[in-house]
Amino acid sequence: MKKRYIVLIVGAVLLIGFRLALPSIAKNHINKQLDNMEGYHASIDGIGMRLYRGAFQIQGLRVVEEASTDTTIAMVELPHMEFSIDWGSLFDGRFVGEVFMDSPVLNLSKLKEEESKQASEYRIAFFEDVQKMNPIQLNRFEAVNATISYRDPTSDPEINVSMDNISVLALNLGNVRDPEVNLPASVEIGGNAMGEGSINLNAKLNLLKEIPDFDIDIRIEEIELVKFNQFTEARANLPIESGKLYFYSEVVGKDGAISGYVKPAFEDLTIRRDSSDNLVEKVYQSAVQGVTNLLEDGKKDQVATRVEISGTLDKAEARPLQAVLNLFRNGFIEAYSREIEYVLDFDDKGKEDT
Repeated sequence: MKKRYIVLIVGAVLLIGFRLALPSIAKNHINKQLDNMEGYHASIDGIGMRLYRGAFQIQGLRVVEEASTDTTIAMVELPHMEFSIDWGSLFDGRFVGEVFMDSPVLNLSKLKEEESKQASEYRIAFFEDVQKMNPIQLNRFEAVNATISYRDPTSDPEINVSMDNISVLALNLGNVRDPEVNLPASVEIGGNAMGEGSINLNAKLNLLKEIPDFDIDIRIEEIELVKFNQFTEARANLPIESGKLYFYSEVVGKDGAISGYVKPAFEDLTIRRDSSDNLVEKVYQSAVQGVTNLLEDGKKDQVATRVEISGTLDKAEARPLQAVLNLFRNGFIEAYSREIEYVLDFDDKGKEDT
């Protein structure tokens, strides 16, 4: 009897010791995998485990891109991420997982010119490798308080624009409960641009097809363009004094064919005149403001157009001439409404009013 107890006690001690050592073993294993990713320096601070829930957490993920023009800025910073089993899907006969992220940050910096092509390939491979680190198929994804930014420290002025307060909720990505539903998955994204306005995306998808089907609505409203002066000055030499951006779009994809429209609008857009002695810049900025005033709808003080999109996923086509004609339509004939038109439907793409 005493030997039996001794064996049980030793077994229990070994099991507890293994459980206590498991996070450290897992951390070292993941850090080795991250260290082998070409083009990046990456590491995590720690691992947490909740074996009774089938969950584990990653703390302090930090990824630096070697080809970035500023390697002091991490491409990815993730304080907390949790992988777990989607227990509800087990009742549907599916062994799938879910991921939760708290306050993730994605900084996409300008790449060094001599390394940009290879670095772009590394970016694709990086996100594919991260996805492979999840041992089971993903069915639910949620992120809260996320930030996405683009930085270019080499431009004049330096560019640093961002989307913030982003929330993402994606459901039913890998578990079809009702085979009669054409688009079983859903994705909802909300956020701000530089702390202003609102950005919302709602999508229905079928990701289980080789070429996914989708029905996407996008609504962007009241984005203060002054916040993006760094970008407009550096890229187009257009300092903005005032104005708001509105953007609406519907896009449907079925069996690889897509149709839809994009409808951007600018409200009360004013270009600040350059105070320098550069005559060319003054004429250019005055011309842009003049055209804006000409095309502005008098009742709504907005410049807007509507561009239809059609084709296939690999060869989607917009119509630039139509965009120009619709600018004049907004200014002189009929102003476009600042709202989603809801004229596209996945099951009846012919509903679009052309």
